[in-house]
Amino acid sequence: MEPHLRRAVADVITAAMEAVMDKVLRQDPFDMKLRQRKAPLHTALVPEAIFRGSHFERRFVTPFGTVWEKLAALIGEDAFGFGTTQHMVIGRVRQQCLDRIQRTLDDLDHGRVACRRARPSWDTELQYARAGGGRWQEVSVNCDVHVSSAVDTPGLAFELKAALRNSDQTKVSKEKLLKTALHGTRAGGRRRLCVAVQPLRYRERHGWSFPRRWFNMREDRCVLIGDELWNKLGGEGAYQAVIEVAEEVGRLYRRGIHEEHIGVPPPSGPA
Repeated sequence: MEPHLRRAVADVITAAMEAVMDKVLRQDPFDMKLRQRKAPLHTALVPEAIFRGSHFERRFVTPFGTVWEKLAALIGEDAFGFGTTQHMVIGRVRQQCLDRIQRTLDDLDHGRVACRRARPSWDTELQYARAGGGRWQEVSVNCDVHVSSAVDTPGLAFELKAALRNSDQTKVSKEKLLKTALHGTRAGGRRRLCVAVQPLRYRERHGWSFPRRWFNMREDRCVLIGDELWNKLGGEGAYQAVIEVAEEVGRLYRRGIHEEHIGVPPPSGPA
């Protein structure tokens, strides 16, 4: 990763950490007395530092969902020329294609089709949906991240979701992916690739049941997991570079988190 991009990645992570620290230390600090009133049995059994850590984690994890989106758009922009978050992609899809998408979702939702268990298969589902005809309908899809060579040109559209998302969220992602993959014009041929993403490291370790109802998480080519996403956006080694930058930024905050929030000194050894 080039120095200018590393600085930009560090700026995004630093801004997010500053917001978290402000929230935890000033806007919404941990109140042990309030915790004792709400859960006297819990606080009688568990050390205060555990509850302080949980308080911090909840205020850290949720906002960092948007940080991943910002980083993906930033890295994609550097590689492709344009990248943004929460981007509305607009295209045409034939009516019967939309009907077939809905039928596919219904089959997966109910778990049965033609007296057999419905199993997700991206290529099969896409081929089935693409075979529909009918009048063209304008379809808009809001994607978490979009990268391309320019703002109005087809590119890569991503649904960037947490590893343990629920079934309803995954169903929405599946519908958006199919619609975006079928985006075209009357002349045909202009389609965007839309990709569902899991920020885990390895496909073979994906065991959460809800996403597997809608996607074959280990085989569907529309699914990118861990390094696959970042390599798609920024080339080989992009993910490791992001983690390295995060480590550098983290060294500036870990001691403060220990001392100011948890109330204990950091462990000895490298920061």
